[in-house]
Amino acid sequence: MQSFKSFRISSLSSAALAVGFALAGVACEADDNNQLGDDDLAYLIDAEADEVVDALVVTTSVEAREAEADFADEGEGHSFSGDCFTLVYPVEVSCPDGSVTTAESTEEVREQVRAFLTADPANLRRARRPSLVYPVSVQLADGTLAEMASRRDFYLQIRECRPDFEPCASLVFPVEANVGGSESTFGSAEELRAGLREYRKANPGAPVGRLSWPLDFATLEGDTVSFDSRQDYRSYVAACRADRFDCLGFAFPLTLVHPRGGELVVDNRAQLRRARSHAGPRGRWMLSFPLTAVIDGEAVEVESREQLRELRLACRG
Repeated sequence: MQSFKSFRISSLSSAALAVGFALAGVACEADDNNQLGDDDLAYLIDAEADEVVDALVVTTSVEAREAEADFADEGEGHSFSGDCFTLVYPVEVSCPDGSVTTAESTEEVREQVRAFLTADPANLRRARRPSLVYPVSVQLADGTLAEMASRRDFYLQIRECRPDFEPCASLVFPVEANVGGSESTFGSAEELRAGLREYRKANPGAPVGRLSWPLDFATLEGDTVSFDSRQDYRSYVAACRADRFDCLGFAFPLTLVHPRGGELVVDNRAQLRRARSHAGPRGRWMLSFPLTAVIDGEAVEVESREQLRELRLACRG
């Protein structure tokens, strides 16, 4: 039987926070570090294709909750595949039985995962999950290209995405890209992926093509801005995200509650993020209402989760 206490966290010490995490998750720590259970894999048999791709990248309950921790609408109705990124095909799917297959589309990924899970009841019973073979090339929601060297890289990229909001800027087509050592022009995001797909099919194992900078991007305000390098563009996006996603803050100290009982008091944003991202199958620390939010420097009393969600949507625009 677990027991819980109320904790006060000072900015000079994180020991109590670590103890709070241990009390909240000690009984299910092993589950958090392993793949999701049988029921979670069974749903993949009838899942949408984008959901299946998500499940090959986000593989634990902790990761799923961390990835959706900052969604204004708790991630409802969104998938990372399709909303945050699109795989550049072909990709290879590796199964726990040692087989490796090639998929030419998201639908083919789903069919290959489904075929493996249904071929032997033991695959579901033992939660044997297929995986992507890395490196994997993707096109991000803003139109740019990226290569994921590992599942960890991919997961960290996902954590930067907010599929419930438009990207800060979107690539303006046509663009020039270096594919196989030569420059080619692509008139749309779909055309760029198709060109890369054909090149990769003809040159298995070849690296992803690279966009040729400078590039133009359309901002949320409707302006067109040119960036000389990917680094310049990422700096712009970082500043934009800070403006959009930091528009609503909280008056500290702030009290959190856990579904299994107990309270946790945090004194700053870093402690709040750490507490909110530490989750397990038995729940995570949740905001306790009423609380005081801060919008544009003004204090606003928030009585419910629904009211907070409305305020987030309004301030992020």
